[in-house]
Amino acid sequence: MPENPRVGRQEGALAVERTDLAVERTDLAMERTVLAVERTLLAYLRTALAGVAVGGSSMTFLEGSAAFYGGAAFVGVSALLLAFGVARAVVVTRRMRRSRRAAGDDSGE
Repeated sequence: MPENPRVGRQEGALAVERTDLAVERTDLAMERTVLAVERTLLAYLRTALAGVAVGGSSMTFLEGSAAFYGGAAFVGVSALLLAFGVARAVVVTRRMRRSRRAAGDDSGE
């Protein structure tokens, strides 16, 4: 008994629609990941700036060498935290670009 050709076309259209939805879902997931990386970088920046403010205030307003060196250490640790956050964002961004290229997306973002 021959198959109905209309059924085959409907199944093909459904497969194309599912593929399009999967591609869109993947693109949206990549956008969410980009936004998460940006939020994380901003959190590192905010924390480092707060640390610099605390360390600078300690160095300026408190008396004694312990307060000065403690504040300087706080500023140094904050600078390292910022450097780590930026390095981490760069690593993750490069990894995402490589995975996009491997998936065949040549949009360049």
